[in-house]
Amino acid sequence: MYDFAIQASNPTVISATGQRVKTLASAIPAIFPVTTEEAYMLWNRVPVRISYKYDLYVLIDDIPPMLSQLLDRDAGTHEFGWGSSTFSARWQLNWSEGQLRIAARWRSVAGGYESLLNTRSELVFGQNDFVYEWKALLACLLRCIDTSGIHITREQDLATIRELEAAIPRFGRYYTQE
Repeated sequence: MYDFAIQASNPTVISATGQRVKTLASAIPAIFPVTTEEAYMLWNRVPVRISYKYDLYVLIDDIPPMLSQLLDRDAGTHEFGWGSSTFSARWQLNWSEGQLRIAARWRSVAGGYESLLNTRSELVFGQNDFVYEWKALLACLLRCIDTSGIHITREQDLATIRELEAAIPRFGRYYTQE
C-alpha cells in the first residue's frame, strides 16, 4: 500500500532563451504557461495538485533543506510551512530507523478539500521511499529549466537542485520498472 507518491507529469515549457532571472524560484513562473499539466502529490490516498507555475515556485525553497536532511541524517526532525495559496500546509517531520512520520496541518489546497486532508493528517512512510518520490519532480524541473534556455544568475540555486536529484538513488513508484 502506498500512502505517499508524486507524479511529475509532463508540463509544457515556454522558451526563455536570453532571459535572465536571479533565482530558481523566479525562473519557474517564467518558463511554465498558465495552462499546462500539473504535478500531483498523493497524500494518504488523496491527490493534491501542485501547479508548476503557481505552486512550485513558492515550494522550491523548502524542498532542498527537507531532502538534504533526510538524505544526510539517519534521525532527526524538520518543520516548515508550504506557503502557496493553493498548496499551504505546515509539516513536522520526525524520522529514525528508516521510518518517517509527518504531522501535517493543511490550510488550503486547490479544490478546497483541506478538511479531508486534515482527517488524514499523519503520514508514516519509509524515509528512503519518501525521498525517492521527489526525484522525478526534481528531474522534470531540471529538464524544463534546461529546455527553456533561461539563465539563472544565482547559479547555486540550480546547482543545489542538480546535486539533490543526483544524490537520490532511484525514482519513486510511478517511475520504476518492477
